[in-house]
Amino acid sequence: MISVGQNECLRNVAAQASANEAWNEYAQYCRDREGGLRRRAFQHLEKFLETAKAWSFDDRSAFANWVCLRITEFGESDSCGLVPQPLAEQLVVPTLREWAGSETTNSTPCRWLGMFFSGVIYPGLRASLTTGGDDAYSLLREALRRSPEDRLARIRLIEMIVGAAEFSCHHLPHYYIGEPKNDLARIAEAIKLLSGLVEPAQNARLQSEVDHVSQLIDDWIRFTDAGESDFNQWCLTRGRTYRWIKAYYYSANGT
Repeated sequence: MISVGQNECLRNVAAQASANEAWNEYAQYCRDREGGLRRRAFQHLEKFLETAKAWSFDDRSAFANWVCLRITEFGESDSCGLVPQPLAEQLVVPTLREWAGSETTNSTPCRWLGMFFSGVIYPGLRASLTTGGDDAYSLLREALRRSPEDRLARIRLIEMIVGAAEFSCHHLPHYYIGEPKNDLARIAEAIKLLSGLVEPAQNARLQSEVDHVSQLIDDWIRFTDAGESDFNQWCLTRGRTYRWIKAYYYSANGT
């Protein structure tokens, strides 16, 4: 069963896709997927792919860019049905890779590949439950090398750096995953990236996240250097009011 937000996304995208006659089979895929007719939806998707794979590069790249913009518009949780595996593997990803290789000053294909097709589970990243893969980092950095004005690539790269640091912290106050000084070094890149983000609201949001995780990691380093035994109490004594993720630990016998 898909969520209300996913249904709304599929319904809206179907309406938008219908404006382009060449995308009618994709629009019908979205309608049937929204209506719970999964098998029929994928039959329409198969027909769409049969035709779309023979399109010109311009037509394929236009569709790939359009569908990535729709993911951005609706968010990655609600838009998870827009690019199912066959569409990604047979059309969108190959087209974006071809695009990245043929237009070496265009940041768009690298941005989309890094944001949506490099194994990063964005909701998990933002919940401090996973980290970004090396491919995602390199693609987003390449997008910014090509176009420092690419705000979406810049924001996502900062979020990934912060998310990776937060993942390292998610077992605190009990223990730290990895090497905290290495995480602080990576956060220095996020701080530099922030200096190029001119949107006040986004800058303030990300600066707050960077400041929070930087202080938490620095506190852990100071705590361990002091040889203390209770990090939570150490923080409370110094007026730190961190919110810890509730963790459950199991012994070998399952208790």
